[in-house]
Amino acid sequence: HEWNEDVDNGWRPPALQTLSETTIDNVQLIQDHGATFDTGSATHSLVFHRRSTQIKDGNPNPDIGESDDNSGALVFGAGTVQWAWGLDPHHDVNDPQRANKYAIRLAHDARGPCREVQQLTINIFADMGILPATLEPGLRIFPPSNDRQPPTAGIDPLNTYGASL
Repeated sequence: HEWNEDVDNGWRPPALQTLSETTIDNVQLIQDHGATFDTGSATHSLVFHRRSTQIKDGNPNPDIGESDDNSGALVFGAGTVQWAWGLDPHHDVNDPQRANKYAIRLAHDARGPCREVQQLTINIFADMGILPATLEPGLRIFPPSNDRQPPTAGIDPLNTYGASL
């Protein structure tokens, strides 16, 4: 199955957070708008973004324009159609490749679901205000995050904090 790269095409929202990166060599890459393919290296990323709702000095945040959505909505990008494979052990069998690629059969994956993928999904849904009615053993519901500040970085030219290189 496919997965996507998080390529900066000039339209990346401010404060988009990269949660993970995995680089794989010798994968099939689109070279143009879908007509030309070649092999190369690609980096898969999980990304997370919260639409800004910040007000600075009584004015809208300069990072978002007046026409932009400032709903505070959450966006999570798994970058793959296989994210669901970590949630449940029942999915199509793809190993080894079948002679008939259209003969997809549902099977039980002996490795089972991935608890980390399940917990991360629960955490993201909780931040969106979506809570499950029941949970499987070993999974927990944590309170939604109330952190609405986008990440910031700065340079301390006076070395106020005593850092040394």
